[in-house]
Amino acid sequence: MARSTNPTLQAARYRADAAWERSPQAGALPDLRAFTRWATSRPRLDKWPASRSRQGAMAVKTENAFPVTTVSVDNGERDVGTYVRTAREAVSRQLILPAGYTLVWSGQYEFMQRVLKKMTIVVPVTLGIIFLLLYFSFGGVAKSLIVMIALAGVAAETGVVMLI
Repeated sequence: MARSTNPTLQAARYRADAAWERSPQAGALPDLRAFTRWATSRPRLDKWPASRSRQGAMAVKTENAFPVTTVSVDNGERDVGTYVRTAREAVSRQLILPAGYTLVWSGQYEFMQRVLKKMTIVVPVTLGIIFLLLYFSFGGVAKSLIVMIALAGVAAETGVVMLI
């Protein structure tokens, strides 16, 4: 990685870890100055609070102010709905969640559920609008129903032809 000549970015690249503290340059630490974009002065690093490195998680992920752990699954060729239904049954039989824990099936399954909920409204409304347009065009319910049924048949035939 190329070093920046921008002094505000140079301080961000500074890292004091155990190897640095054991090196011969460690005595020069108090003379270093911190450069930041927001500071009006450049404080000496020996005036900063002490810090130390610890091993552990890189970050704690949260969602709605609760800690979150995610599990990614590749379900292969199965459809998401069937996989989640099967997995939900298996998990409910084998796992008892402690108080305060929740289990959410998310990702593509969540998107699929959202789309399914919208489509249960959009499809009937669209068919109703089409029927009203046909009714006003032909002036009768019988002729409008004949056209609606014929269009459904043509759509099915076209779908079969497309598969072949």
